[in-house]
Amino acid sequence: MRKKTLNNLVKDYYLSFEYKSLREETKEKYQYFLHVLLETKLVDNASKLGDTTCTMITSLMAKQAYNVWCDRGIHFANHIMSVARIVFHHAMEMEQVKSNPFSNVKRRTPEQRKVVWTKQDVKDFLDTAYSEFKYRNVGLIAQMAYEWCQRLGDMRVLKWSDVDLDMQKMHIEQSKRRAEVFLPISDELT
Repeated sequence: MRKKTLNNLVKDYYLSFEYKSLREETKEKYQYFLHVLLETKLVDNASKLGDTTCTMITSLMAKQAYNVWCDRGIHFANHIMSVARIVFHHAMEMEQVKSNPFSNVKRRTPEQRKVVWTKQDVKDFLDTAYSEFKYRNVGLIAQMAYEWCQRLGDMRVLKWSDVDLDMQKMHIEQSKRRAEVFLPISDELT
């Protein structure tokens, strides 16, 4: 029997029920992170991680790969680690491997963002955005996100059919939880 490489494990994961039941947006992110995982070359190894026999991948190799990814950002590295753990967990359930080398790697905690805008900062930003017509859309999105405490991505995909100016309400489907919410539109925003 031919030994499975990490490429083979990822292909098997793509065929799994767990992967197929993910949202399309999540699938795309997983594919990107898994591509990075498979293309990773470790310092002392000329071959790609994807070409390595999965039973030969050690916790040390996983730690070295994580360090390579951290050079591109801790959040980025943590995302790849999460998906790598999922693939190996699936492989363990399918009895393709006996252990998950990524489960022993301790993830780093990124520094907390400490920039908090004051009300004056927000006012200055909105004054600048609304002062020139070409920036008005950015100002409107920022003002909606600020007033409603919603994600910028959710503000960006709004349609006129979501707006009820007579009732001063906005209908939004939140991307993270898929919750439907109706938000009040202030007089200033209207």
